[in-house]
Amino acid sequence: MSGLFGSTASTASSNTTGDISKDVALTAPPEDGISDLKFSPQSEHLAVASWDKKVRIYEINAQGGSEGKALFEHEQPVLNCCWSKDGTKIVGSGADKASRMMDLSSGNTTTASQVAAHDAPIRCARFVDIPQQQSQMLVTGSWDKTIKYWDLRTPNPVASITCQERIYSLDV
Repeated sequence: MSGLFGSTASTASSNTTGDISKDVALTAPPEDGISDLKFSPQSEHLAVASWDKKVRIYEINAQGGSEGKALFEHEQPVLNCCWSKDGTKIVGSGADKASRMMDLSSGNTTTASQVAAHDAPIRCARFVDIPQQQSQMLVTGSWDKTIKYWDLRTPNPVASITCQERIYSLDV
């Protein structure tokens, strides 16, 4: 029987690996499960968030190789990562109830500063454009049932929305 996603029949000899000929093997990969990964919108860099409490930044070359360029740590597993539109900033958010940001244009490749906090793990974060100010704001969604908007120049959220349930996903 054929369905929307192909045959529903299962065969013992089916290939579950798929085509891995264009996969990129990471140099010094995470030591635990990967929870999120994002390519930079401006360069050949890949951010990888992991349960080993780290966000790693890799540069991917034309031959499919990778080289570690930066790394920062959280206190608990990292659940999400996101890039700023200009590709200079990377944010990791996680089970430690914090979002941390590294500004790669500063030359810093090992530490990140905390830019957001919630009362429960932060499951997702995204940068959003603010057209009137020609800048970006960080939006975070948490298992504390809130979505918060952060002007990264100030330590407190500029707005907060209380939801009926935990936030698992976010897009802007």
